Parts: sequence; structure tokens; C-alpha cells
Amino acid sequence: DCDDGPGEVARAKACIKKLVGSDQIFALITGVDWATASIHDDLKQYHLPYVGAWAYSQTEWQDPFMFPTHMSMIHEAMAGAHWVVNVIHPKTYGLICLTSPEMQLACNVVKQIVDTSGAKMVKRVDVSISETSMSAYVLAFRAANPEHIVHYVINPATMAKFMVEAAQQGYYPPKG
Repeated sequence: DCDDGPGEVARAKACIKKLVGSDQIFALITGVDWATASIHDDLKQYHLPYVGAWAYSQTEWQDPFMFPTHMSMIHEAMAGAHWVVNVIHPKTYGLICLTSPEMQLACNVVKQIVDTSGAKMVKRVDVSISETSMSAYVLAFRAANPEHIVHYVINPATMAKFMVEAAQQGYYPPKG
């Protein structure tokens, strides 16, 4: 067991070195790691298979030492967007996207699919993982008035802040 923190590359690399060197592991199994995109060289160096990588990073699907057990974020976004189109049926929607490359790709796929249904995106915001307040974003969505908001912000704290601050402002999109 080794905690590499919230995606800190140096800590992730130090964990792998410790696990291989001191603990003499021969594989990684079902880790949740924000730094998966930065450890490819380490896995190759130690010939260390990573079974159950969570597929946050697109590069996990290209690494011969990684065996993701979850669909890629792009495919998850496609499935989610089709669900929004087929179940929610919004005429207008908003999109909240984390600034990471994977979440930007996911949001672009969502936009493409939902726009094809005839729905109109009325507001998109790109947020960082370290947002201290989401209040300005809540106000922006209130002004844009989407029927539904889709998010690809894998960090739960950021979206929890959005929901708490939206509740404090008495805001809830009609279709969620």
C-alpha cells in the first residue's frame, strides 16, 4: 500500500520505487491513481503490470503494461451523452468540464453527441481541480438557464462545491 496523494507525479514515482524495491511486489492491482499518465516509463522499467488501472488517462489504453478495467473516459462520455439525449431529452444544456486533457476530450464528445440531437448548449465552463468556490459558475448557469447540466469533472469535491453552492442559491436546473 502506498499513497501517492492527489496526482503528485513525484510521489507516484516514489511509491512505485518503494513498492518494487522494498516491498518486492510483482504487479499493481486495482489502484485509483491520479498520476497514471506519468508512470508509464516506471512500469516499463520494472516490467510491472498494472491490472485494474481505472482508465482516467487515455494513455492507459496504449500502455502494454496497463490493463484498465473501466471504459475510457471518452467512451464513458459517449455513453453518458447518449443517455442524456435518449432519457433526459433536453432542449438546452450546460457543460462543466475539468481542464485536464481527458476531461476536455470527454466534454467535446458530449457536445458533439448532444448537439447532434438538436439540443443547444447555452453555457460551458472549464474548471480547474483546485477551484475554491463554484458560486460564480452557479450564477453563470442561472443566467444561461439550461434545462440540464452535464459535467465531466472527475474530482468529486469540485462538483460537491457546485451542488452545495447551487442549493444555497436555490438553483436547480429543471431536468437536473
